[in-house]
Amino acid sequence: MSLALATVPIPLALVVIFISFIPLIFRRRFVSRLTVLNDLSFLGAARSDSQKIQGTAVVCGGSVAGLFAARICADHFTSVIVVEPEAWLKTDSNSNTEVESRSEPLYRIGHDNVHNLINPRKRVMHYTQRHIIRVDYQAILLDILHRLFTDVEEQAALLGATPQPADWKFTPSGIPFPVPYEEYNEETMPKALFFTRPGFETLLRKLVVKHCPQVKFIHGTVDGINPSSNDRTILESVTIQDSKSEKSWQQRAALVIDATGSSQAGYVRWLEAAGFGVGSPSRSGLAGLRKAYETRRWYITSNFKVGQHLQSRLPIPGGFGQPRILFIYTSDATREDPRSFIIARSEGGVVQFAHGGAAFVERPKTIDQVQKFLASMNPRGPLPKWVHETVEMLRECEEEATHSEMRIPTCSYIQYHKASDLPSNFIAVGDSFLRLSPAMGQGVTKSAMDATTLNALLTNAVGSAHSNSEKGRVALPVTFSKDFFDIQSLRLNDIWESTKASDYGIPGTVPCKDEYLEVGSWRRRYGKYTFILSLKDIRVASRIYHIQQFLAPETDLFLPSITYKVLWHVLKTTIGLA
Repeated sequence: MSLALATVPIPLALVVIFISFIPLIFRRRFVSRLTVLNDLSFLGAARSDSQKIQGTAVVCGGSVAGLFAARICADHFTSVIVVEPEAWLKTDSNSNTEVESRSEPLYRIGHDNVHNLINPRKRVMHYTQRHIIRVDYQAILLDILHRLFTDVEEQAALLGATPQPADWKFTPSGIPFPVPYEEYNEETMPKALFFTRPGFETLLRKLVVKHCPQVKFIHGTVDGINPSSNDRTILESVTIQDSKSEKSWQQRAALVIDATGSSQAGYVRWLEAAGFGVGSPSRSGLAGLRKAYETRRWYITSNFKVGQHLQSRLPIPGGFGQPRILFIYTSDATREDPRSFIIARSEGGVVQFAHGGAAFVERPKTIDQVQKFLASMNPRGPLPKWVHETVEMLRECEEEATHSEMRIPTCSYIQYHKASDLPSNFIAVGDSFLRLSPAMGQGVTKSAMDATTLNALLTNAVGSAHSNSEKGRVALPVTFSKDFFDIQSLRLNDIWESTKASDYGIPGTVPCKDEYLEVGSWRRRYGKYTFILSLKDIRVASRIYHIQQFLAPETDLFLPSITYKVLWHVLKTTIGLA
């Protein structure tokens, strides 16, 4: 097996070695600029009433990103409004302050895909899906939740989930990925909550309603944004249409947060209609800010409701137990059609299979089809015996199993940090400006990271900033929007580029405009051989683990100790010693 990277000239290799020292020297700076780790300590510290920013923070969208943003704004603004277009979110069961203990799933996935959900989140395509490459929620997410909600574990337990070690049971090509347990004890080991998306969003909404009584939910849509007549660099209000009466009104806003998800309403409709996005010699207008690509990856989630008589017999390591990831299996990384298979225990006594890949013609649903799919993955090592036995035993539940399938939607990144004339009190969070492949399982954690950055900026917002602000009144700085997007461009760019580089390696992917599939190929090569090393070297595995849990910057992969090992592995591969 040979690599283009292996044939680089010696001078270039020396340059690579020299550059590899940069992450080591500047690691503290990278942690500050490329992660939210240094901002975590600011979470949960509410302003006193006299120091709160006067006015209303309007959050446009009430899904996960909007809920995180609303929780942050409740600590800093005198009033918070969440405008949500889906009616069921205003029902009594979703607006009370108590999380109800449930022994049944929060959703019913019918054979018509998502239409039989108990609470159908129609605007989130992957609402019912398990992620097929990485697990749903990383360790840093639970840390953020702990700081925002003191009773998160108690409330999560009512939904049937308790914190578990952040171990994804990842088994690439049949070889278990080493998790650095020896670096921690039982108390300090990074932990995560393993939820389905419906379960997590229900928990988060209940917690926001319970802890933030000043947050008001409105059933409607935001139709537009309105600049101030005195200062067009700031927004004065938003136009809201009530979904029931269809009447519109203008709501004054101190801060406008686009949390509209994949519709990306701020970019698609509001900003240009309000006269923003003209551009300047040094920064761009709205046109051309959005980068997007499409991949041919599909996946399917199957749900098996397991009765108590079967729960005790399933040969799952550690028993049926709490909701958690049981097994993640990916095919050999050298395949042109990468495939993945996940077994998960979710809420309500449900076992989920999630399987998919590029093209993914088979889309297995029956047990026979799943077994055939597993056999087609050609592992380097044998699958654990309990996996085969569990799949076979779930035949008992096969008749009532439900399935939903999805093609990975368009991935996009609106580079607001390059815009010239955004309103200073406008930001976007979640998928409304960066939509990653849901297969990677990063979206919810990314929304929590957006909220953490927002909180740090709001914590530092002091004094009168705008010309129409009262003297001595706490207000947002005139650079607030620019500061937010500049910071997030640094913190999220590596996530976008690494995910994109991985997807560009899948045949049939349609790249971003003016790009080729070769873009980022060095990331694929370097990442591939770093990962191969990690299966044998726990120190390399530890770096990858902490990066995947968002507990370290991606630049850690270029520390000298890692870079040298990659180059040495490449050399041995080239001369046939690996």
